[in-house]
Amino acid sequence: MAGTLYLVQDGDTLANIAQAQCGDSSLADALAAMNHIADPNTIYAGTNLIIDCDALRGGAPTGPISSTQPTGNMYLIQPGDTLASIAQSQCGDASLANALAALNRIEDVNLIYAGANLIIDCGALVAWHPETPPFTPGPNTDGTYG
Repeated sequence: MAGTLYLVQDGDTLANIAQAQCGDSSLADALAAMNHIADPNTIYAGTNLIIDCDALRGGAPTGPISSTQPTGNMYLIQPGDTLASIAQSQCGDASLANALAALNRIEDVNLIYAGANLIIDCGALVAWHPETPPFTPGPNTDGTYG
């Protein structure tokens, strides 16, 4: 799928994300459908969303996902999934669960939500080093997030 990745922040709604990213808050339901979100009124900070404004408007996708985040495949979390079971099924190694949490900026490896998307990049997961400082929510020193 084409578009960009957007990291949901505290206080975000699909309507305000659609407005900020595509200039049209009425695209919120389409944004929910694009990201397999069952309840458009419930999104979680730290979730990665795919945003392709042309596709949301019913047009053709515009190109590859662009982001400063690692590349990889998107995985839709299913009921009963754990980060270890996802790491095992997608990369063949359940011990990559902590790396998967770090890649997706998940603070609690035991708390994931069905319906949320994860970035799966097995190469990045294998290369991850636990001594890498964990993600800290909030703005960077330059005022940006991420």
